[in-house]
Amino acid sequence: MRILIIAVPRTGSTSLAINIGKENYHEIHEPYNPILDGYEKNLYPNKEIDKDRLVVKHTISDEPHEKYVKFKSNIHLLIDYVKYFDKVILLDRKISQEHLESFLSLKYTQEQKVSSHSRWELSTIPTEWIDNHMLEYKKELDILKSEIESLSKIIDIPITYYEDLYGEDRIHSFEIINKWELDLDPFQLNEYLHPSNRYRITKKSTI
Repeated sequence: MRILIIAVPRTGSTSLAINIGKENYHEIHEPYNPILDGYEKNLYPNKEIDKDRLVVKHTISDEPHEKYVKFKSNIHLLIDYVKYFDKVILLDRKISQEHLESFLSLKYTQEQKVSSHSRWELSTIPTEWIDNHMLEYKKELDILKSEIESLSKIIDIPITYYEDLYGEDRIHSFEIINKWELDLDPFQLNEYLHPSNRYRITKKSTI
């Protein structure tokens, strides 16, 4: 089975791909992200596309290098890309404020050139930095959320929300996973995605 995860950043997509990978799937993370090593070498579609058990995590804004393929728009790319996979999972978040805070954390860690996949708390980000970047990154995030909503309607696949998949109601999260009908143990995947494994250290919001 080939599984494609298309996600807005900071929606638990990395964790989902890693934990699907634990069920004997070959993982590929953001092959078309231009800031990651290997970007220019990553073919379209992925050279591993014929693997029997494959999970690819794709951030919705990413596109392959133009020397391999060029689409009219990002949506045209995604409409084509999903054809290579047996299952497609779309990820976003419901709570816009928390999503924005997490997105700001991502941008800040990228600027500082440190890992974005570690424990974090909002209070460690300088208030001045947040003030200077808030409008820019809110606009960027709003566009990404709009894009995944449009894609969901076009390919007729519902969006799975972070709050449901990683929430305290583990019965509800199991029901979501079970409906995906993936070739793996849904009970085990549900356990892997327990909210105790979240990156964020929650304190009162400051923005």
